[in-house]
Amino acid sequence: MKLLIFFALVALASARQCCGPRQIMAGNGATVGIDNGSPEGYHTYAYGAFDYINRRFGYTMYVNNVDGKSSHVYRVVQKYEEDTEWIIHEVTRSCLKRKAYQPEPSPCVPERADFSTTFFLGGAKGLEVDTWSYTYTSPKDPLDGVVALNTVHGSCIPTGGSIFGKVNSGGQDVSFVIASGVLNMTRSIPDPDRWFTLPSYCNQSVSVSGDSTVFDHEVLKLPIFF
Repeated sequence: MKLLIFFALVALASARQCCGPRQIMAGNGATVGIDNGSPEGYHTYAYGAFDYINRRFGYTMYVNNVDGKSSHVYRVVQKYEEDTEWIIHEVTRSCLKRKAYQPEPSPCVPERADFSTTFFLGGAKGLEVDTWSYTYTSPKDPLDGVVALNTVHGSCIPTGGSIFGKVNSGGQDVSFVIASGVLNMTRSIPDPDRWFTLPSYCNQSVSVSGDSTVFDHEVLKLPIFF
């Protein structure tokens, strides 16, 4: 009987894994902690277009130090069919081209994820949310970390989550923790050119143009969406 119950639970968890919408506009607000020899904290907010069908993502990212002493605004354009990612600093008209950050974002709960629990936001008559957990392990993955992912029950629309772990940066392990929430989500992408077209001052044949120092930011080395 215990064996039958075990297999029933595994089958139920597998059956509940699903995918959210594949073309959306959405925001992601996060609190980020980084330890790269000394602890640092940031508030970030990214809003833009996420096109899982055509494997391209474009958004504006605001990065604010928790002590209020510094802030940056970046545009990010990721095109996974080309395996490229552009980070653009519009104030200095600077562009950084690099290999697209891995793993590639997905609208689906990963097959390896374990179902954890269901809870309600806003009381028993509020939004029913499922929680999933999974891990990243190097060298198979670009980082080591544990992820908790929250999705609306039944539709798998993401509501937020957390990840903590470490990533290798320049031969040194950087520890981090990210807690995020998804907000202002709408289906479809009404103005794709606004999000996926590069500015004219980005030279597509070079890896860096303009002031490269504006890209020396630890937050840019971490996953923003997962």
